[in-house]
Amino acid sequence: MCGLLLQGCGALILGGAAAGVGAGTVAYIKGELKSTESVDIATAWRAGKQTLEDMGFVITREDRDAVKGKLVALGVDNRKIRIKFERKGDHVTEVNIRVGTLGDEEVSRLILSKMRERY
Repeated sequence: MCGLLLQGCGALILGGAAAGVGAGTVAYIKGELKSTESVDIATAWRAGKQTLEDMGFVITREDRDAVKGKLVALGVDNRKIRIKFERKGDHVTEVNIRVGTLGDEEVSRLILSKMRERY
């Protein structure tokens, strides 16, 4: 029980420390990086798509409407990269990033960092 509690607290501590200026919370939970971004969904979408392309990933799926979106790409190692977007307000978008089946925190955080450079 203590292990589960400590694991959850660690994610919250790391998430809070990783949040950048103008961004909300960031947490890596069960293989997925979850972040609340202070941008509209269209801006987040464009940043995500440009980031995947610039990093050399091949986009295999794009779905988007006014409220939700999803980008799926393949990496050099054939791992699937998935970025989901959900509008939470006029200038608030939830972004979820998963790399591979089990997740890759380092690559997920790199993708988010590069996305933020485009806001």
